Amino acid sequence: MVDVLLIEDNADDAQLIQRQLALAGADYKVTIVSERDAVEAALDRHFDVCLLDFFLPGYNGLELLQDISVEELPGPVILLTGAHDERLDAAALECGIADFLTKDEAASAVLDRSIRYARHQHASRQTLQYLPLIHISEPTRQAETSHAVFCLKKKKKHKYNVDSTYIAHHDMTAILIRS
Repeated sequence: MVDVLLIEDNADDAQLIQRQLALAGADYKVTIVSERDAVEAALDRHFDVCLLDFFLPGYNGLELLQDISVEELPGPVILLTGAHDERLDAAALECGIADFLTKDEAASAVLDRSIRYARHQHASRQTLQYLPLIHISEPTRQAETSHAVFCLKKKKKHKYNVDSTYIAHHDMTAILIRS
């Protein structure tokens, strides 16, 4: 079950979004909040994804997030708005919003895909945050990279017995991400 926090003040829009999520076929549990105090309290609890309306009474979605670090929230945030605006799109990206959709674009398949991608990217960032740095020599790094690429192409297990290994590096430092 995917726990969705929907921050939306328009009851008709909230009902439409709930209907779109139901049509997507995934198991979504939707909690709807609109009042600012309730919103701030809801952001402190667990959720898998937050769907945030841009226009809210007395404030907007980005103003709400100005005092909160999006990276510290328990799940990713997808901004929903009634009309596309390039400046708003850019501002949302700068705030760390996972995706920006107009409500017209939020058909069930698109909304479902946006949620899946946002959750995957959020989980990947959380994993990276807790991985230790491993210092390896350049020849070892090159060998590990070649072996990982070979395993990914052949869909074989890596020698660390994982399905895939991505090796990112900067100078002589590497981070091994095992998934």
